[in-house]
Amino acid sequence: MPIRLARMNKKSTPVGFYSLRLHRLVFGAALVGNCWLCSMSVVAGSAAVDVDYSALNDSNFSRTEQGHEETIHLLGLGVMGAADLSKQQLKVALKFKQLYYDANQALDASYVLGDANWHGQIGSKILLDAAIKRDAYAVDPLEYKGKDIVGKNEFIARAGYGTREKLSLWIGGTEINQTHSAIEREILDFDQQEVFAEFIAQKGASFQHQLRVSNGERRYKTGVSSAGDFIDFDYRQYSYDLKWIKNTDNQFSLGIARFEREGEINSDTGVLWHAQWLRQLTAKVSLQLGYEVNEPAAGEEIEFPTELNDTSVALRWQVSPRWRIESHFAYSEQQYISQITQAERDEKWQRWRPLVLVYSGVKNFSVRLEAELYDRQSTLAFRDYEGEKINLMLSLHF
Repeated sequence: MPIRLARMNKKSTPVGFYSLRLHRLVFGAALVGNCWLCSMSVVAGSAAVDVDYSALNDSNFSRTEQGHEETIHLLGLGVMGAADLSKQQLKVALKFKQLYYDANQALDASYVLGDANWHGQIGSKILLDAAIKRDAYAVDPLEYKGKDIVGKNEFIARAGYGTREKLSLWIGGTEINQTHSAIEREILDFDQQEVFAEFIAQKGASFQHQLRVSNGERRYKTGVSSAGDFIDFDYRQYSYDLKWIKNTDNQFSLGIARFEREGEINSDTGVLWHAQWLRQLTAKVSLQLGYEVNEPAAGEEIEFPTELNDTSVALRWQVSPRWRIESHFAYSEQQYISQITQAERDEKWQRWRPLVLVYSGVKNFSVRLEAELYDRQSTLAFRDYEGEKINLMLSLHF
């Protein structure tokens, strides 16, 4: 069930694209947390447990011109389960995270991620869906020098008429609540409500069109940013998504949306989009390309870019039935408006995972090892940083 939520700025973009999560790569919280929620497929009537560890070395954790290194350790324990009961499907996942810092131990923190999805049906035509999601991450020192864990709770419910395999019409609503653990950043806490209507046309698993219209509002705790701007807003969004799977060798997806926002600072209209293409080059090698344009909202973060342009490439080689080798590269260009203390600027970052090694062993046991390099470049020296990261995940399905 794709979600498209608007998140606005003078030139901002809907939250539904979630690309800003990609740019919090200083903390494995977002990267490893989100990877876990989508990387482990749990089939009906099964369960899974995973344990992961990552170590990230940041060359300029202090975000100063002099630069001070820091090594961050992230431990995770996840449990997942799925069940089929007649026409009802339920999936539940929980992840417990613990952050440790070598030098800045006062920033040590723990938090929980979660995801629960229910798909139901009454008779042959009445469709029901509900989902609860919990996300959390530690903010980058560019935003806040102290300890701040952002928590985001999201509830989605919708009812439809039709069939999931062909045509269906849906109406539903979404509610999002975001909180900050640091008292100084509670001004960025918000509640967001949205109602939406969707029409989905699908041909088996090979072709899907989705039209969506949504209307909502976001209200911050004080309604005023740290700079004194009124950041509450109302919004409308119209989106179209296409998924096309010609065969296992050729797959394509495209999403485009137009948004309208009404607020003092969050007032604008615009278009955003994303595209992804997966091509099986040989029987064992596949290539995936992606591109996305996004514009974050004023108030979403203190340090917000006005526009993001992301490009990604992934190469996968299935060496044998049990072994797979992958390599990933991501490049982003970020545009920032002039603020009280910082000039207008363009910044670039690169994230390269030259080696991702995946082993799927006997008795549903799997191992995933990732090595990662990243680099951020800015016209402001204190915003430059680079680093290395190692992540290891062990999973067991039963």
